[in-house]
Amino acid sequence: MNELQTRIKKELENEFIDKCKEKLEVEFVSDVSERAEEILSNSQMYFYPTYDGDVNFGVFLPPMYDDDVYHILLLDNREDSREIMTAAHELEHAILHFNILRTVYKSNTKELYKGFLYRYFQIFSEFSAFRKGMSQYLRRVRLNGISLKEQAIFLLEEKLRFYLKNVDTPIREDRLMQHYIFLGNIIGVLDVMDFEEITFFVEKLHNDESLAAINTTIFKYKDDLEWYEEYLNVIEDYLCT
Repeated sequence: MNELQTRIKKELENEFIDKCKEKLEVEFVSDVSERAEEILSNSQMYFYPTYDGDVNFGVFLPPMYDDDVYHILLLDNREDSREIMTAAHELEHAILHFNILRTVYKSNTKELYKGFLYRYFQIFSEFSAFRKGMSQYLRRVRLNGISLKEQAIFLLEEKLRFYLKNVDTPIREDRLMQHYIFLGNIIGVLDVMDFEEITFFVEKLHNDESLAAINTTIFKYKDDLEWYEEYLNVIEDYLCT
């Protein structure tokens, strides 16, 4: 590992232990999918719906059985220090996973993966992870020749292209996921862009009044059972209308 990778690994593992009192193993690998498959094949996996083998830059793998450890895999040799963005993104997934496991499922891993709430919670988790990844990257990386604001606009334009390419899907749940991925990226740059510039990107979000209840709930996030129950209800209402 190079100096940056060594620092990222140490920071992620220490922060996770500090916040969650659990062990996290961070690896930089040449092929994320291959290494993920290796870890999963060696575990007594119950069920993990987010990992589907299509991973390019990084992945968070939660414990697959009681007493297993958390894993974050990050792609080696990224350009423009993008591993900083992915590392912050995957760490947020790990922390949120620990929170829902401890709070809602009383640390029962098997019940978590069997529960239908987990899939809906992933929508919030992606929103928060993309927000965290974007904000951490802008806080720590400066690209040569452009201002911080120009860097943020460049990144958001990249994210906008991805959003527009993937949001027009007939599957309502997938549209909801794409909406909150892009919203998370927008919120991640709020500190460095003007209101007018932010508005331009917000207006690109597909207007759907039925998202209002989810917007209200998702920003009230806190680690208690009542919040998760409310979130589940508004997500179900959206998907069933």
